[in-house]
Amino acid sequence: MSKKNIFVIASLILAFAGTSCASLFGARGCTVNEKSLTDPNFSLEYSQYINSSSTKKSLIIMPPTGGVNFIDKRYANEFCSAGYHVYVIKSWTNPNKSSDIGLERHQRDHERAQASISKVIAEIQTPFIGLLGTSLGGMYAAVAANYQDKINAVFLIVAGAPVTEVIVKSDQDVMQELLKRRKEKFGYKTDDEYLQALEKAFFLEPMKLGEKYKTKDIGMVIATQDEKVPTKNQKALADFFKPKKVITYESSHLWGIVKPWLFSSDEIIEFFDESSKKHIP
Repeated sequence: MSKKNIFVIASLILAFAGTSCASLFGARGCTVNEKSLTDPNFSLEYSQYINSSSTKKSLIIMPPTGGVNFIDKRYANEFCSAGYHVYVIKSWTNPNKSSDIGLERHQRDHERAQASISKVIAEIQTPFIGLLGTSLGGMYAAVAANYQDKINAVFLIVAGAPVTEVIVKSDQDVMQELLKRRKEKFGYKTDDEYLQALEKAFFLEPMKLGEKYKTKDIGMVIATQDEKVPTKNQKALADFFKPKKVITYESSHLWGIVKPWLFSSDEIIEFFDESSKKHIP
């Protein structure tokens, strides 16, 4: 068993409990800074991994539900060691309260995610900017592929669309609780009725935002046994984007996140490296 395999077994429990071991395995030649951007109506926090060389490549990382975890930090370290400046978006002003079950909250979430990406992009000076997103972060990244002009390449890990359909069909606990509470409050009789209402309140479906994505390289990881971001929706997004790179795992959602880092991180770095050659003189 490789050192990396042994390491992941020892660290996974800590990783998904939100405990970081990153300080034990720092990136070579990189400096990590905690940054914040604040204005009267919006605040953003992110971690900045700065490569000591005069690199021309940057990567933004959008974490999954629950925020930055160990694997996001490991990706940041690995990409920084590979010659990238890395920006891990940690949190932003969230106008939604846990008690708010209004359908518009998803639109607000996605608008704030795009605002956060835009603010980080404004801090980046390199000619190449990549975006790596996982799960919910991957769905934010899928929107960015059709929304953010300065992003050159996007890699999505277990992301799917339509976003509204993922919200309805996901077996993730929060989504299931929302479904239950919304049916009770708003009187939806069926999932289809609920879906139709969501579609009227959400306007950032990545597959309905035009063709800007065609100017970018797209890569994806698809988990074939996923019920949190249903595999059907991951494949629908792949059918739309026609990604340059697809990595498939016969995995659930959790292992669809873990396995790409464990077994395919070199391929993901190579994907961005190849894309960057088109944009760096």
